[in-house]
Formats: sequence, structure tokens, C-alpha cells
Amino acid sequence: MAVLLGLAELLADYNGGPTVELVPFNGEDDYANPGEMLWLSQNGGRFGDIVLGINIDDAGLAGTVNDVSLYGCPPQTEVLVRSVIELSPHMAEGPQWFQSDHAIFGMYGAQAMAIASSEMERFMAEYAHSERDRIERADPALLADAARFIRDLIAAIGGESG
Repeated sequence: MAVLLGLAELLADYNGGPTVELVPFNGEDDYANPGEMLWLSQNGGRFGDIVLGINIDDAGLAGTVNDVSLYGCPPQTEVLVRSVIELSPHMAEGPQWFQSDHAIFGMYGAQAMAIASSEMERFMAEYAHSERDRIERADPALLADAARFIRDLIAAIGGESG
């Protein structure tokens, strides 16, 4: 949520293209959460209009970097994303993983991207969904950089399509 709130603040004066829609899914490992199902029922016919579905999951773990992984993206999108990653101090390209909310975009044929801690597997094994999953594990600089990365990516996509 910190990344979404930071991104919303960074986009406060945004009036470009593409349209940006912030949707706080919380599907975790259950693809059938009521909020996602409601969003799907209201937006199921719009997947062809989605330029890039972005999932932020477990980003910002202190002592790591934020990994970016791509799903179903054509080469020009991959090149664009990688060029923005290069400008972001706490971002890197990481491995694909399919256990989260970005999978829903792929299931419906839309391009997707996920942002997660470079040590997401360790985080999931040691902290996630437990009393040890505490705010102190998050690095504000990593969260802020993720928000700036998404803002810069939106600007790059807008420049590409405009």
C-alpha cells in the first residue's frame, strides 16, 4: 500500500496517456477473492485495453533490491521496462514467479509486470503471514524508489504511445 500511496501522490497532477488505474487487489494465493472477482466482473471485457498490469507484492524488504519480472510482454515493452530499470537505483530484473495477482492479467491475455523483493522466497518462508511480518522489515527508500520507477515507466509508456 505504501508504494500505491506514494505513486498516487507522484501522479497527482498526471494528465497524460495512458489512463492509470490503481486497483489494490489482495488475492495473495487465492485467485477467487471477492474484490478481484468483482473487479473482473466489471472489467472482464477491458483486458485488451490494458497496456500493462503491474503487481506490487512484497516489495521493499530491507537489505534487498526490488526485482521486476515481466509476463507476456512483447520485445518493445521489455526493452522499455529495462531502460527504466537501469535508471532506478533499487530496481533490478528478477526471475518470474506466478503465484500472485499479476497472474490474473496473464490469464486474460494482458501484459503484466510484478515488483517484489529480490529475496521474496526468504521473506515468504521466514516472515509472510506471521507475527514477524512487521513494518520494520520494510525499507522506505526501496518503497519510494518502486513508486518512482512506476511513475517513470508510465511516463515512458506515454511517450512511446503518444
